[in-house]
Amino acid sequence: MSNKDDKNFYVYQHLRADTREVFYVGKGKGKRLTSRGRNEYWKRIVDKHGLIIEVIAEKLTEVEAFQLEVSTIRSHKQAGLKLANMTEGGEGTVGRVVTEESRVNYRISRLGEKNPMHGKSHNDEIKEKIRLASIVNHAKPEIKEKIKKALTGLVRTDEVKEKIRQARIGTKRSEETKAKLSALKKGRPSNRKGMKLSEETKEKLRQANLGKKLSAETKAKVAASSKGRTMSEDAKAKISAANKGRVSNRRGITGFKTSDATKEKLRAINKGKILSEDTKKKMSEAQKAAHAKGKRTVSEETKAKIRAKLLGKKLSDETRRKMSEARKKAIQ
Repeated sequence: MSNKDDKNFYVYQHLRADTREVFYVGKGKGKRLTSRGRNEYWKRIVDKHGLIIEVIAEKLTEVEAFQLEVSTIRSHKQAGLKLANMTEGGEGTVGRVVTEESRVNYRISRLGEKNPMHGKSHNDEIKEKIRLASIVNHAKPEIKEKIKKALTGLVRTDEVKEKIRQARIGTKRSEETKAKLSALKKGRPSNRKGMKLSEETKEKLRQANLGKKLSAETKAKVAASSKGRTMSEDAKAKISAANKGRVSNRRGITGFKTSDATKEKLRAINKGKILSEDTKKKMSEAQKAAHAKGKRTVSEETKAKIRAKLLGKKLSDETRRKMSEARKKAIQ
């Protein structure tokens, strides 16, 4: 026999002790009929007029108890009785209308020390139950749609943003949490896929990051996460297509120089790397095109560095042949 078929439910009503007028109808089992965990309206009536409890029916299934509760509430209201019930009875909160004023009053009534959880915390077992229930609840399409509608067009004020920022300062996710988030996101498309940032947003991000320097620890983490990764040809093609026609973020910045430290890092990274013939060809064609348009000029300082670097080096026969052919073409 399932729980819903258990006949251990009853329907009861509460009466004012001074007038014996019914002011509340309920359904439950065990000690529910004597419980004082009720709404504020119920509590005020009991404090002023006292309480008499009557059992209307017992040994009912839960469904039967729900049905009788609903019909009894309806009957009393039709007779003109003013009940302390906040709903029409039955499962859930059918018929309950909460005004904005009520919502505000309820929130205020539970602020700070008035909140029953003030200064307390749930144990790990309860936290896990809440987490699992939240996962199940948020997986429902109707809940997702409600959240989506509630957040659509929502604009946070600067004050709210600052409060959120301050609350998050110093918060660090554990490695376990990071691993769980990573596992959850694997294989799922980004929620920003297909969305483009406005120029205003881009500028805000740029301004926010100006002057920021990554710590050595952060740089090491980024390097470690990128190590061994190989971009697919499809990814490379997409990046190439996205960058075509874009103006370099260094364009127009006169006197921009790469620091010696950066040059050394780049040199160390590229040391020992062997370029494929295809890459060499592409680089050569790009340089030729740049020289032909007059966009690329080599300073005397750079020429001197290249000359010093090549002193004492022996060129292969193939390199000599290529250089000779290049000079002949240039003369022609």
